[in-house]
Amino acid sequence: MAYARWRHMLIESQRHALKAVDEWNCSSGNFGDFLTHMHKAWHYLLHAAFRKDGIDYHYKDAQTGQYKMIAGRPTRSL
Repeated sequence: MAYARWRHMLIESQRHALKAVDEWNCSSGNFGDFLTHMHKAWHYLLHAAFRKDGIDYHYKDAQTGQYKMIAGRPTRSL
């Protein structure tokens, strides 16, 4: 059974959160690694929620309706 794309994002969010907690509990863990993985966990969680609810979270130009470019790359991956 294939999961919806938002479900894969949710699973990835859980994976990063578990890795962050593991870094926190490890005696030789790095606080920077904890912050990095927890940030990614929240990032994937919010993207999964937006995708499930059908909310487009990309930047669009108000006048043209085109996706904005940041550093020469479109904000929406095709």
